[in-house]
Order: sequence, then C-alpha cells, then structure tokens
Amino acid sequence: MSKCGDIAGGQGVMFAYLFLVIADVKTRKWNFLLEEYSKLMERVRCLPQVQLDPLPKTLTLAFAAQLQKTSLCPVADIPEADLSRVDSKLVSSLLPFQRVGVNFAIAKRGRLLLADDMGLGKTIQAICIAAYYRKEWPLLVVVPSSVRFTWEQAFRQWLPSLSPDHINVVVTGKDRLTAGLVNIVSFDLLSKLEKQLKPPFRVVIIDESHFLKNIKTARCRTAVPLLKVAKRVILLSGTPAMSRPAELYTQILAVRPTFFPQFHTFGLRYCGAKREVDILAHCLLELLNEGAIFMKDCLGTLKPSSGFSKTAAPVFWVLFPSAASTMATAMAFTRSHMLPWGWDYSGSSNLGELKLLLEETVMLRRLKGDVLSQLPAKQRKMVVVAPGQISARTRAALDAVAKEMTTKDNTKQQQKEALILFFNRTAEAKIPSVIEYILDLLESGREKFLVFAHHKVVLDAVTNELERKRVKHVRIDGSTSSADREDLCQQFQLSEGPAVAVLSITAASMGLTFSSADLVVFAELFWNPGVLMQAEDRVHRIGQSSSVGIHYLVARGTADDYLWPLIQEKIKVLGEAGLSETNFSEMTEPADYFYKDPKQQKIYDFFQKSFEEDGSDMELLEAAESFDPGSGSQDTGDTLDESTLTGSPLKKSRFEFFDNWDSFTSPL
Repeated sequence: MSKCGDIAGGQGVMFAYLFLVIADVKTRKWNFLLEEYSKLMERVRCLPQVQLDPLPKTLTLAFAAQLQKTSLCPVADIPEADLSRVDSKLVSSLLPFQRVGVNFAIAKRGRLLLADDMGLGKTIQAICIAAYYRKEWPLLVVVPSSVRFTWEQAFRQWLPSLSPDHINVVVTGKDRLTAGLVNIVSFDLLSKLEKQLKPPFRVVIIDESHFLKNIKTARCRTAVPLLKVAKRVILLSGTPAMSRPAELYTQILAVRPTFFPQFHTFGLRYCGAKREVDILAHCLLELLNEGAIFMKDCLGTLKPSSGFSKTAAPVFWVLFPSAASTMATAMAFTRSHMLPWGWDYSGSSNLGELKLLLEETVMLRRLKGDVLSQLPAKQRKMVVVAPGQISARTRAALDAVAKEMTTKDNTKQQQKEALILFFNRTAEAKIPSVIEYILDLLESGREKFLVFAHHKVVLDAVTNELERKRVKHVRIDGSTSSADREDLCQQFQLSEGPAVAVLSITAASMGLTFSSADLVVFAELFWNPGVLMQAEDRVHRIGQSSSVGIHYLVARGTADDYLWPLIQEKIKVLGEAGLSETNFSEMTEPADYFYKDPKQQKIYDFFQKSFEEDGSDMELLEAAESFDPGSGSQDTGDTLDESTLTGSPLKKSRFEFFDNWDSFTSPL
C-alpha cells in the first residue's frame, strides 16, 4: 500500500465506499493506493466542505510509473547491468547485495545516494559504478582527509587495468586537481582548489556525503554546484542524516537538482517548518494554560508594542497589560530558537512519504541485518594514513634510523637498538593521522569501537584527544588491575551513545569481552600476528550478532612498511600449516611491498630476522613502555602536544575512566 493523501475526521467515512482505503485509528487518517490518486482528486472537488491538498509535483513525477500500478517496483526488478567492460577481478569480488547496488546505480544513470550501513562495502561498489563510466573520466573522488590514501590503495587493488601513475592524490593546495585519471582530494582542499574545477568533472564520488549537510560551509558551497552539473554523481554515506531531515537536502539537491530547487519547499513538506508567529502563539498559549494569567483584566485591548510584528499582533490583543513581562520572556525564548529569516526547519514531517520518495528515486540503503548472511564474520581493511601529516623533522628522524639499521660497521646490539628506535619513532609519527581517523569515525556516526595501540605515547595522545572532545571512553593498559579491567569493560558494554575503548595491544588482547562494539581500529601494528588475532576477538565473541570491521592503520615511510608484509608472511605460513584461517593478503596487493631498493630489502630482512630471535619480543615491549619521545638526540618536530610527550614510569598505576558518563556527549 502506498500513501497518496490523508483525510481526517468523519468526512473520510464516505470515501470508504468509493475507494479501496485503509484507516489508521490512531492518526484518524485514510490511506489510498497510488492507482486511486487521480480518481480521488477528481471526486473530492465535487464534495462540499472538503479540502484536500494535492501531492507535490515532485512526488507525482517520481511515481508516475506507479500511478497505474498497485505497488511500487521493487529493487529486485532492476535489470542486471552489463559489467563486461569493468575489471573482472572487481566484478567477481562483489557480494550479491553489492551487485544489486551497482545495478541500482546504473539503472539510475549513475546518480544516486548509496546509504548502505557502515561496513557493507560502499567503496568497492562506488569504484565499480565509476569504472562502468570509465569513458567519461577523469574521475574526481572527494573524501575525508584521513582516508585519501586508503582510496588510492582501493583503486590499485580493484582496478589492475589502471596504472598507478594515473592515480593522483592531492596532498597540498599547490597540487594539480586534474593531474590523473583518478583524482582524490579531501573536502577542505577541494574548496581551496575551486578554480581548478573548470571545466567540471563528469564523474564524481563523494565519500561520507553527510559532510555536505550544512549549505553554509565552504566545502558545501564548492561541492554542490560541481555535483549539479556532473553527469554521474555517486554519494556514499552510512548516516546520510545524523539527526533531522533538513540534513538530507543538499545531498538530494546534488543528485536530483530539479526535485526541490528551493530549500523552503523541502522544509515545508518534510522538516515541519514553522513561522515565528506560530511558535510564539504556541508558547503563549502554554503559559496561559498553566494558569499564570487569564481573562481577569481583559477589559481593554493591548496595543502591539514596537517589538512585535503586525501578523503577530492579534495574538496579544486578547491579553491584558500586566502580562507584558510574561510575553517579553516568551518572545525572547522564541526568538532565540528561530532562524534569522523567521523559519524553523529543525523538525520533521511526512517522513514515510520522504522515505518512499528517496528509495524510489535516488537512495539505496541496506542495513547489516538485511544482508548478514552474505557477510564474513570479520571484514578486514588496511587504511593507509596520510604520510603528509608526518613533519619533516620526524621524517628525517625515521630516515636516519632506517639508515642506521643498514650500516655494515654496526654491531648486532647497535642494529637492534636502531630497530627499537625505528619502531618507537613510527609510533610518534603516526599520532596526528591516528587522531584524525578516530575523529572522522566519530563524525561519521560510529558509536562504539575499540582502538588498540602499543606505545604509551600513542595511548596517551588518543586518550587526551577524546577527553578534550568530551567523548566517553575507557582505557586499559598494563598497569590497570584485573578488578578495574572488568569494571571498565562493563562500563563500556553497558554504555549508550558514542564511546571508545582505548586498549593496549598486549595488556587487553585477551580475557575481555567488548561485543557491544562492532569495529576494531589498530592504531599501531604488532609483529606477532597471534596477538593481533586475540585483540580482534575482543569484539568477535559470543554475543556478537553483527559482522565485525577490523581497520589496520598503516603509515607509508615508517616501520609499518616492513611490519605489514612481515605479518602477512607469518599468517601465510601458519595457514599453510593449518594453524590459522586468517588471511591478511586480501587487504592489499603483495606487489606493493616488493622492495626495489636494496636498502629497503635489507631492512625488511633485518626485521624478519630480528623478530624470529628469542628475547626480541620482550626487549621491544620494554622499550615501547619506557619510550620517551622527548629524550634522545633526534628532533621529532612540532606536530605533537608537549603534554603527551612525558616519560612512562613502568610501575606507575594507571586507571582512567569517567564516573559520570551521562555528562559526556560527543560534539561531533
């Protein structure tokens, strides 16, 4: 059944004899089939004392094909798209529901809002859709800054026919936006490179499109005109509207500019828009109903004061002079809740109709529960964090340590010390990117997730940032007592709303259950894959009813370049021996880590040899716990807050959480 109009009250009874209807007793509304719409409107015109507003033109156009049918056309009826011109590796990797998403997009001529739940593979679907229109490239991909290089990696993985040289990641405002066939840029840099958008791109992907919800921001003012003229627009968001329908408007405008050219039209229909006088009258009536003042002194009339509009004046004429102060208070309250132009669009209305409209025309949304049978228990993802955030001095320190490891004259102990320092400097270098990624997750609507790290400096930096942003969190590291760990774990499990568990890889990788979360973020890599698997299973446990996302943050130009392939190799060996079912190679192409530089190969060989020796694990663990980035000869730059760069007494007890969780809400 599809709603086409509402009639309230007793007048609606007569329509039961004329049309096939369904009555809603609670709302006292009558719902009609779409096929009855034309006949209904024709007959209502002849009835006295009955007024029925017609459906907006946008709706009648959107459902024109269904006005002669009894039901909407389901997504399953969308034809299968011919993907023969798309890389076979990509097409064969699509899950069935992802293939449906690609079919839907192509049926909509490449203009859609793909609003699948988080973790359902919007990236691979978007790349496939864009690849279908490859003849219309160059392609522009606009993403949060923290995932620019993750998108680069995804294109390299899924489109082997695309030369890596044709992928352009814009890092600074001085870079060319049109240097490649695939051009990846952050939201903030896009607004700075606005002059390079002419001629406009014909195919555009917007990741986390809800970032465009505020029309007043520079990113939105730059992106929306570009999207309106592009031929193909692929918007991706797991949370297209974070709190109210008004946040959807710019995304609808980008995909279908003719639907609601003016926001006010959309606001009246779907945002419960109210004028200032209406709200003022409502506030005053509530005050009167409370018995504060009534008609006792209403012998005369109150002249409208200079502060009231002419349209609002009748509301006050029925009140008596002694109510002036009360009215002033109500007016002040009302004005503080009104938008400058006199309309409030923060509400909602006709939501069922809006849902039908979006699903029929521009939006495809599947929840995890809808496709859970098609999902793997764990979905691993390698996230390449932006190396551009590593300061020049920190980069120089990393290079110096790497060089030290390849020096022939060094003793075995000196090489091991260099390895430890390389590992420690990597932790320090990743902090800005790690924090940015975590904040992006929170802004994107992620509610509960775990962040694993190894170095104290990383754990401190993440904890400090969450505290500064007033995000609920717990922290468990090596100095947290067993009793406190259980309390913190329960605190996290029972919490509602956004919350982050900041955990030490070695101290919290076993014996704890965090099944209320469905995402694990590894801020740092660890050389022992068994420890990583145990950490993953803090979420993937009995009681977990969802597929679990695992994000490994990898920073190019750091120790991660050697740790990541080392972990892959160890997992491969265990798998061949039947000791592991885990496969890390699915997240990246091994060819990415074939070292052409003999020095790089030498460092990798040194890593591999070092981590196979007895005692190496313990030495690295102790070094990580005692690492003080403020000490030593290397200048690490100015990217870190000095408050996080303090020593870590090994025996110091640490127990951090917030007693009053209800007082903490995420501002993101």
